[in-house]
Amino acid sequence: AAVAIRTCFVPAALAPDLLSAPLAEPTHLLLERVFGLRAEEAQERLEVIGADAWRAGLLGVAEHAPLVLTDRVAYDAAGRAIECARTYY
Repeated sequence: AAVAIRTCFVPAALAPDLLSAPLAEPTHLLLERVFGLRAEEAQERLEVIGADAWRAGLLGVAEHAPLVLTDRVAYDAAGRAIECARTYY
């Protein structure tokens, strides 16, 4: 079973052809290496939630089991949001 579920949002204008890039490495490294987007600051929020049926199935846990949810927005030196990630652990 997976240990986390992550969804990342990246502005298309900042990373054209992102979906054509090799997505095997962490997103922040890919954004820096391929598109020159370096995160200089981030804001992150953590919350404990109950697993819904879909996430429970993917993570191999019982429905309503506690999960840690993180919401993270990374900004470049110009203050632009370059990545928003939501991760369930």
